[in-house]
Amino acid sequence: MGLEAWGHVGADGVGTASESSSATPAGVWSLSSAFGTGPDASSGLPYRQIDSSSCWISDSADPEYNTWTERTLCQAPNEHMADYPTQYASGLVIGYNTAPVVPGAGSAFFVHIDNGAPTAGCVSVPAAAVLALMHTVQPGALIAIAASVPALAAL
Repeated sequence: MGLEAWGHVGADGVGTASESSSATPAGVWSLSSAFGTGPDASSGLPYRQIDSSSCWISDSADPEYNTWTERTLCQAPNEHMADYPTQYASGLVIGYNTAPVVPGAGSAFFVHIDNGAPTAGCVSVPAAAVLALMHTVQPGALIAIAASVPALAAL
């Protein structure tokens, strides 16, 4: 199944991702799980609801780097997911830098709801597109991210 929608990528475009850039990682990645601020919206993937302690670890020195964990205190550079109620009302985790996890290679890459601006490295599309994707994806789903059609063909 293909899905086409307008949206945004990282402020630094598509390319090599890292903690020091806002680039969206080029390549083919799994869509491993779904998340949102409300109850499961009938996703075909495992779903996790964001709450006040939901924290995505972006501190490359943290042993839980590039994972979602629950913490009472979620300080920068980690991402307190509840701080993005519009963008993270619905989303999917892009399986970049997961096995093995390379500290500093980039973390917290998602397909999420667009807010009209470039992202810090995620892919953002309109809410209807995120929901359509969530309703149709199944385990084993992949996302191909490239800076151009010729680059996409090369993946």
